Amino acid sequence: MTNNQASQQEKNYVLVYGTLRKGGYNHGLMGEVEILANLKLAGFSMVSLGSYPAVYMNNQADKAIHAELYLVDEATFARLDQLEGYPDFYNRSQIEVKLANGQPIKAWIYHMSQEELSDKEPVEEGDWLAKS
Repeated sequence: MTNNQASQQEKNYVLVYGTLRKGGYNHGLMGEVEILANLKLAGFSMVSLGSYPAVYMNNQADKAIHAELYLVDEATFARLDQLEGYPDFYNRSQIEVKLANGQPIKAWIYHMSQEELSDKEPVEEGDWLAKS
């Protein structure tokens, strides 16, 4: 393992796509962190759970979801886990995303299973803030 891989493993990169995005009503929980990147993530579908969204992994999705990438400290990561009800409500997984310069980053994303969300209203454009 290289030093760069070791240092990345110690960092909590998080992808947010709903109320935690800048302009969302839970964004204050992110603290003073700056957006590292605005991304469109393929391989996910978004649905509405009423006042907030959920996503599920879907390699057949024809639209990308809008997300923001942040680097958060342990205290913020713990607050996010609490808000998202992890592990009892949302699951979370690390996925690899690429920054504009091509650098790959492993980032956490909160999600549910497609089965849990099958009867929910799709957010067709994958942009929660544009919908709400």
